[in-house]
Amino acid sequence: MSISTVVNKRIKVFVLSLLVIVIAVSGTYFVFSKNSVNEGVLLNNKNLKVILKGDKTLKFGEYPMSFQQGYEESPSNIYKIVNKSKFSTDYQVIVTETSRGLDKIDLNKIVVAINEDVKLLSDVLNGIVYESTINSKKEDILDIKIWLNKDKVTEADKNRNLNLKIEFKEI
Repeated sequence: MSISTVVNKRIKVFVLSLLVIVIAVSGTYFVFSKNSVNEGVLLNNKNLKVILKGDKTLKFGEYPMSFQQGYEESPSNIYKIVNKSKFSTDYQVIVTETSRGLDKIDLNKIVVAINEDVKLLSDVLNGIVYESTINSKKEDILDIKIWLNKDKVTEADKNRNLNLKIEFKEI
C-alpha cells in the first residue's frame, strides 16, 4: 500500500467523522431550540401539552390588593395549552393552597384571575378555577394572576407565606 492511499483513507475517515459530528450537533440544537429554556413543560400526555411561558416560578401580586388593582397590577403567569390529539379535549385548571398548619392562608382571601374571569379561591369546588374544551390541533393561552384580597387580609396573614400549586388536568 502506498502512502498516498493511506493518507486518502485517513482523510475520508476524518471527513466522515466530522460530518457525523456536525449532524449530531445540528440535531441536538434543533431539539433544544424547539423546547426553549424559558418554557417549562408542566404536562405532556397523549392529548395535552401545557407550557409555562417565561419564568418557571409562580408569580404573585404585591399583596394585599383590591380586585381591580390586583387584576391590573399582578404579574401574569402565561400558560399555553396545546391539544395534540385529533379530537376535542376537555381540561381543568386546579389551584390549591399547599401551606400547612398556622402558616396557611384562608381560601376566601386568595383571588385568582384567569384571562378576564376573577374569583375567590373559596368560591370554587375542589380548587377547579377554570374548565374549557380545546379543539383538535389548537391551543389556548391562559393569563393567570394571583393576589390576596385587600378587604379580607388580617395583620397575621401578612406574615404568612402564600404557597400555591397550579395543576392542569385532562378530563
